[in-house]
Amino acid sequence: MELLTRLGAEVYFSGPSYWYDKKFDKYGKYEELDKLIPDMDV
Repeated sequence: MELLTRLGAEVYFSGPSYWYDKKFDKYGKYEELDKLIPDMDV
């Protein structure tokens, strides 16, 4: 996540919300997978 952010990638996190830690906010944001899929280009 840190390297991707440094390289200019827009990072999103998904999965069970209890795995997400607020300290990740500086690298990207958490979103429900069903909401992310239509907008992602990987």
